Parts: sequence; structure tokens; C-alpha cells
Amino acid sequence: MPLTPEDVRNKQFTTVRLREGYDEDEVDAFLDEVEAELTRLLRENEDLRAKLAATDKRAAATAERLDAAVKQLEATRKQLAAVERRVSGIEKRALVRLGPALRRRTRKLSGSGGKG
Repeated sequence: MPLTPEDVRNKQFTTVRLREGYDEDEVDAFLDEVEAELTRLLRENEDLRAKLAATDKRAAATAERLDAAVKQLEATRKQLAAVERRVSGIEKRALVRLGPALRRRTRKLSGSGGKG
């Protein structure tokens, strides 16, 4: 059973009738209980610290991967913007080159009464 600080504070020992002090066996038994609980708590604390360290390590690795992914996303966005600019330029040049031909074709089709 876990030992609480209140248990230690409120512990009452039986006084001995023939001499001053407390029953030595009772005090020794209580100290054994305190020692066992303190040992358990220290081990639990050590285990929790190890788990925390492992979790911190995983969190740091995850943060590094996230940073790398964000950098890759930014680079991809820049590449996409560059491709979009190139496509836009190609479209404009195509319209400049094909525009007169398209207008002639449209006039020719309009003039022929829509007969193909």
C-alpha cells in the first residue's frame, strides 16, 4: 500500500512502560515501510524520467522531420510558381503567334456561312 506524507506525519508509536521511548520493533517496522515506499517512488521517478527522455527524443526527431517537410513544401511552391510563370509566358507567346491565324480562320468561317 502506498505510503503518504500524512501517514508519516500522523504515525503514532506505542510508548514503552519500563523505559523511555518507543517500541523499537514498531519503529523499525515503520522505517522499513518508509524505506520500501521511498525505494519504489525513486524507481518510479527514474522510469518516468527515462520515458520522458525517450518521448523528448521522439518529439525532437518529429520536429526535425516536420521542419524538413515544411522546407520541401516551400521549395515545391517556388517551383510551382516558376512553372506557372513559364506556362503563362508560353500561352502569351502562343496567342501572339496564333492570334492572327485564328482571326483569319474565324473570318473565313463566318464569311462562308458556316459551311465547312
